[in-house]
Amino acid sequence: MQQTVANHSSFVDFDYWEGQIENLQKEYQGENPFPHIMLDNFLKKDRASEIHDSFPKVSDDGWIHYVHYNEKKHGLNKLEHFSPVISNAINELNSPRFVKWLSELTGIEGLKSDAMLEGGGLHQTMRGGFLNVHADFTVHPHKRNWRRRVNLIIYFNPDWEESYGGALELWDRQMKACEIAIPPFYNRCVIF
Repeated sequence: MQQTVANHSSFVDFDYWEGQIENLQKEYQGENPFPHIMLDNFLKKDRASEIHDSFPKVSDDGWIHYVHYNEKKHGLNKLEHFSPVISNAINELNSPRFVKWLSELTGIEGLKSDAMLEGGGLHQTMRGGFLNVHADFTVHPHKRNWRRRVNLIIYFNPDWEESYGGALELWDRQMKACEIAIPPFYNRCVIF
């Protein structure tokens, strides 16, 4: 189900990011411990502000509260609980044009978006929360012939300081050491 708001401008500057694709492909493929890329100022500034300003509180309806030895965080993946701004942003990030760009960036042919947002949507970790080192599920829980191939995270943390912690850690394949820690700075996108 797609919701739209009339006369909204794009969230992604497609002309810019499509024009950068060759350099971005090389960067993505050359990173360790596995292909990934970090893109700052990913969304248009005004559109990122709109998303931030309409981000729902974890006390609002629909949030899933994950409290487990491996995680303490909150998730929301039902479009009916999103503001029109957030719904439009998610729809754009699942659009054929954006998925084609992701496919070109990663070199993975035949990517599809997941309208169910399994494992996706909005996530929020409050003070004292955590998500331990893990590997994401690879088989879709409702579409058994689908494989999870790409993750995309965009952060909406204004005024974030590295001293807060909370960096995304990418560990080596043997799970012995963190090779890179990516702080969750505002409007930073990480694709892996």
